Amino acid sequence: MGSKLFQVLSLLIVITLVGCNRITSERISYTILASSEVEALPFIVATEGAKSFFDWHIIVDNEGPLDMRLSKYRADFYITDFFSFYSLHEEEQEYFDQLAVVSTYTDAVLIIRKGLENIPLHQWRMGMSYGTISDYLLDYWFADEDIKRIQVRDESQGVELLKDGTLDGMVLSAPLAAEMTNSNMFVRYRSLLDDGVKMSVLIDSYRTTLNEERNSKIVHDYKQGLEILQQNISILEKFHITPEVALAMRKIDPHAPFFSQQLFHDLRYWRSIHVPYTPNWSYEKLIWLPQESLDFNDI
Repeated sequence: MGSKLFQVLSLLIVITLVGCNRITSERISYTILASSEVEALPFIVATEGAKSFFDWHIIVDNEGPLDMRLSKYRADFYITDFFSFYSLHEEEQEYFDQLAVVSTYTDAVLIIRKGLENIPLHQWRMGMSYGTISDYLLDYWFADEDIKRIQVRDESQGVELLKDGTLDGMVLSAPLAAEMTNSNMFVRYRSLLDDGVKMSVLIDSYRTTLNEERNSKIVHDYKQGLEILQQNISILEKFHITPEVALAMRKIDPHAPFFSQQLFHDLRYWRSIHVPYTPNWSYEKLIWLPQESLDFNDI
């Protein structure tokens, strides 16, 4: 009797240990809310390739208020481009205080008035909104050139000033840039996609305390997905990716997937940037990666 009881107890202990090991070996699951698949593509590919720390689930939905969508899908993260991030409605501004990680693409386009390329740069009147992508990219593309920067409230105001002749050029989102160039008054001058620069943010919807270990693993997963894509670019065929984006993805440095090193070093204001609606917001609220303190080889 004692022997049988011992065997039963031993079996229960083994089952319990196996169960515990199985639970601890399972990947933590995170849900990302996105406006399009392409924004979260490296996370999708990393999960499918079973090379990720986390199991990423992507929900594509851009209809309705952000807080309602996050609640509806119980999303852990929200991924969006810089333009949308800076244009969050007033009731959504609380998300500025949450974790953001630079990740994939937005096709920011610099348009200029036709014939402007024949005029000296110091006469160019360029619209920009201080501390936003339009400001960063003027630094990136023109460095210390003496162009005139005219402060605008946002993209919409910039478009109006372009139309009435107050501005000669401005960085716009791709759809607006296309509208302006179709008018035959403006031409496309530069594009982020041409440079392979990535400008999106991943926002933690739960205001989780910044955790370097977890952030390192997020970067690792993105990096793994990116490497898989670059080793087998045909994977993009099953996603509806434009040829321009597919070509740009080939050019990403897999060792610095979250930010263009050239852009990082060229930004004059990267240590303290003030953005619309939140005058005390600064770059410290973002996690620029890779950082020297993170060693991908140790992950």
